[in-house]
Amino acid sequence: DPKSLVSRAAHAAAAIFYLGFAAVVLSPLLGRSRAGSGDQVAHDWTAWVLGKPFGQWIVGAIGVTITAVGVGIGLKGCWGLRRLELRSRPRRVLAGLGRFGFVARSLVFTMIGVFLLYAALDANSREAKGVAGALQVIQQQPYGSVLLGITAAGLLAFGVYGVAEGAFARITAASLRQAAGKMGLASR
Repeated sequence: DPKSLVSRAAHAAAAIFYLGFAAVVLSPLLGRSRAGSGDQVAHDWTAWVLGKPFGQWIVGAIGVTITAVGVGIGLKGCWGLRRLELRSRPRRVLAGLGRFGFVARSLVFTMIGVFLLYAALDANSREAKGVAGALQVIQQQPYGSVLLGITAAGLLAFGVYGVAEGAFARITAASLRQAAGKMGLASR
């Protein structure tokens, strides 16, 4: 039905986004780092907020929120995947990819949130990092290229799972109404 098609299209769009995200993760491995632009936006935005009344508290609250979202993404990946309408073996493989992808996505979000918390605690916008900065921190660790490759593979796995979820998840009108109700979008 049309509502299921819209839901599938949303999952496909998310999958495309995360495939692109994986490409960004791979760019430092290929020698094409883009850390300047994304991190500069994070620095500028954080400096602007820190300059406002209660700015440290606001940046801290945003950092806590992003960190909590990151942890929530990881938990959803471990226990909240939708059942795909596939045979047992392909379903298990895709569920494994989904879990791996959710954990990689969780790691990146959590890191960004923690960097915002540091920026708030020290009142230093230079400590804020965007996606590229978080990935650069991963790359600077011992075996950083390997860790960055694993992160990229996880984000790619998340994209593959997103495509599979869009194509093979059971999406019913009732589940869409329930989701809309949770978001306050249900018709009255």
